[in-house]
Amino acid sequence: MTGRGWALATEPLVTVCIPWRPEPHRIAAYERVQQWYRDHGYYITEGDSRIDKPFNLAAARNDAVKRSHADIVIVADADTIPDEKNLHRAIRRARGGQRVVYPFTRYVYLGDVDPAEIEDFDQAPVERIYTESVGGLVVLTQDLYWKLGGFDDCFMQWGYEDNAFLAVAETLSFVERIDGPVYAFSHEAERDLGRTNPGAIRMRLYRFARRDPAVMRELIKRW
Repeated sequence: MTGRGWALATEPLVTVCIPWRPEPHRIAAYERVQQWYRDHGYYITEGDSRIDKPFNLAAARNDAVKRSHADIVIVADADTIPDEKNLHRAIRRARGGQRVVYPFTRYVYLGDVDPAEIEDFDQAPVERIYTESVGGLVVLTQDLYWKLGGFDDCFMQWGYEDNAFLAVAETLSFVERIDGPVYAFSHEAERDLGRTNPGAIRMRLYRFARRDPAVMRELIKRW
């Protein structure tokens, strides 16, 4: 059963919050991601940005979290699958309400594969591994998520919103990473982290605000 969420008899303590707008070339990967979370007993909410505008990842993440009533949220992209044990560890670590937990240290970007055919992700072909990535998956309490301002939807093009959220988390809370992989399916995207991306300029604000928690709190006043 798909949609804005799978209905359970009781309100879930943990919700997977996924930003999503259907695109033909991404549906197969998302169906595999849905299957993984469904097979492991997780409740899912989907979120989108304004449908009359280009897709905004940060706004869609915030929308997905708003649709959840869970204590803990797993903010997960529609192409990303975690390591099961590390996800459980991240949920336990996040329960105290002061930790932003990234349940991976290696972002494994898979090669040209059929998402439906993969059973053992450790054996799947790999295109590239990123060791400094903070995109794709993060676990924390919903209360802390909003205290940190959520994701900044002023980042309208691809990139930088994850780095900005990390800067806020490191300044106003505690960040923890759990050693291990997370797996992402390849897809088309206009990836531009150069000077032509307006997000590069906005990111300077976050780098400056990291010097002073009071300045950071002013920067994230959006809700």
